[in-house]
Amino acid sequence: MAKNEGKREFMMYMAPLLDSLRTLGGSAKPAEIISAIAKRNDLDESVTDAKYESGASKFEHQVRWARQYLFWDGYIDGSKRGVWALTDKGQKAIISEEDALQIYKNVSANYPYSDLALENQLAEDFDARTDDKPQYWIVAPGEGAKKWDEFRNGGLIGIGWDKLEDLNDYNSRDAIKKALLEQYPNGSKSRTHTSLALWDFAHKVHQGDILIAKKGTREYLGYGIVQSDYFFDDSRDEYKHLRKVVWKKTGSWAEDVAPIVTKTLTNISKYPTLLSRLQRLIGIEQEAVIPKDVNYWWLNANPKYWRIEDFEVGQEQFYTTHNEKGNKRNRFEYFQTVKPGDLVIGYASSPVKQVVAVFEISKAAYTDEDDGKEKIAFIIQKFLPTPVTWSSLEAIPALKECEVLKNNQGSLFKLSKAEFNAILSHDGSEDTQTNGYGREEALQELFMGDGELEKILSALAHKQNIILKGPPGTGKTFMARRLAYARMEEKDPSKIEMVQFHQSYSYEDFVQGYRPKEDASFRIENGVFYRFCKRAQADPDNDYFFIIDEINRGNLSKIFGELMLLIEKDKRGEDFAIHLTYSQAIEKFFIPKNVFLIGTMNTADRSLALLDYALRRRFAFISTSPIFDDKFGAELSKKDVGSEMIERIQRNLTELNKEIATDHNLGSGFEIGHSYFCNVDDDMDDEAWYRQIIEQEIGPMLEEYWFDNPEKAESAKRSLLN
Repeated sequence: MAKNEGKREFMMYMAPLLDSLRTLGGSAKPAEIISAIAKRNDLDESVTDAKYESGASKFEHQVRWARQYLFWDGYIDGSKRGVWALTDKGQKAIISEEDALQIYKNVSANYPYSDLALENQLAEDFDARTDDKPQYWIVAPGEGAKKWDEFRNGGLIGIGWDKLEDLNDYNSRDAIKKALLEQYPNGSKSRTHTSLALWDFAHKVHQGDILIAKKGTREYLGYGIVQSDYFFDDSRDEYKHLRKVVWKKTGSWAEDVAPIVTKTLTNISKYPTLLSRLQRLIGIEQEAVIPKDVNYWWLNANPKYWRIEDFEVGQEQFYTTHNEKGNKRNRFEYFQTVKPGDLVIGYASSPVKQVVAVFEISKAAYTDEDDGKEKIAFIIQKFLPTPVTWSSLEAIPALKECEVLKNNQGSLFKLSKAEFNAILSHDGSEDTQTNGYGREEALQELFMGDGELEKILSALAHKQNIILKGPPGTGKTFMARRLAYARMEEKDPSKIEMVQFHQSYSYEDFVQGYRPKEDASFRIENGVFYRFCKRAQADPDNDYFFIIDEINRGNLSKIFGELMLLIEKDKRGEDFAIHLTYSQAIEKFFIPKNVFLIGTMNTADRSLALLDYALRRRFAFISTSPIFDDKFGAELSKKDVGSEMIERIQRNLTELNKEIATDHNLGSGFEIGHSYFCNVDDDMDDEAWYRQIIEQEIGPMLEEYWFDNPEKAESAKRSLLN
């Protein structure tokens, strides 16, 4: 059957669905409605009992999609989960065949979820993929794999969050997120990963896809082939969201390269190197596995000649077995021993002195036909979000007898498996014990209400670029980090980079440019933002935040260059990769979708020009103001500042800010912020501490404000001190 005919098949149930709902009083559960349609229209068993190859009912599937389109076009109310109900429009509607076709056209033209991929699911050959390649997913069979035996023996895979009923009743991921917040109010406030897992499980996983079951972050349990559409089984006690799976191979395979992602469900199809390795490791679609005698190595990369972080995950690199003079490298026999599948610690030597990546040998020693040199080849498997320093390695007991720590002169060193794992165990990305950080924690640290915090986080999500602007001392830089933590839902500094712009800051510092070498020649060096984006590209499942302090102090058009285009939210990702000013002809650069920019801007700096309008429209601007309210007072009270001093600060600074705000030469952008008083010196009494701040910090600023009226500045200082 052609796809268009498949679509007409579900359209024929639109009118019967509305009629049956009216007969049932305007609302009913899906099973009741589906049964009523079959009885009302006297459908033959050949229709109601027909099934896809997966075993799912074709009739029920078509009715559900008829309901979905009627919901999208306003005939059915979707506000109550597990119940289909008529809207006023649906109560009155009498739908003809032409009307059903028009509903289909309306939704196809206007509704963002009715794209081609979704429409193809409506055809009779629903269980076949629209492309030839299955998608590969890593899935957790319950927390700690507690449901693995049940799922493996029962030919199933399930996902939790059972307070949400049939996921087909949710028309978008946002609807699922909203329901999660309603049904599980005590958990995370963003539900980013959970809503994505539920949406993907119901709508993105297809029959024929490959599921790889995992346990924790270091063990794979097997793989299977998806055999059914998503279905909801309310008769189960837990894990009611299900699909049928034929588990082809089960067992235990250790993950030695990098920790397995912690999310419940992750599509790994876009990571060909990882996918290829897992196919070999587990024996997916083949019986070959990685040899048991995998060797482990350490490879030194001298930053003077090449920098590991300049390359990308999955990119193949080469290392010659002879040095520049043609002599064999130290431990030449090691270069002759490495073989495909061996794993390598990638170490950036002096002056960096950090383990930064994990490699996998892709080719044993061979002679390159282009230059005649003998080389080994390896693929970059993983960058460590938190590199491991040399000093950290020296403190690891398991490395006490490690060859490379005894004498680091050379290039390639042998490691034992225990030594390899000991090094990786110090990677900050492996089960990092970061502190959880949600909106409640942010509200405790920031002087703002829940509504204002929600507004700022929404702007950050919507635009991905925001600027915090306000007077000095309003805690803009402090706030920037807390916003990043709140968005991440954990306090993880490893995913945050911070720079401060100034008048001499350049494109070469920020993105890429030529830098001198010791031999007086020049080579291309990547800037801080380029390297940060490469880190984020290597870790697409987590958000990364680049904070630019004093963003308006730099020449922004000069610093950003062609990245003015790429920082727009809808220009993120590999599809928009471009050639950089200094890049090689074949090289392209893109800003990944998981990078967020947060800038801070001091509104009291008269020396600065307005932001470039082209850049301005790419950011959402958030105003910050001085806060001397009860929350500020309570914070000082926690730090043992006396109540009289707290009242004095609140009164004096509030009066001063009113005077500044009404001065036509200054205005509210020059007010004095609260953060001047947030660092309390325990070694000083209240009076001495307060006078020091006024005389050494705020007083000189007032002299700058009223440089043409020193009497006014002096009067303001006296008022603060009295």
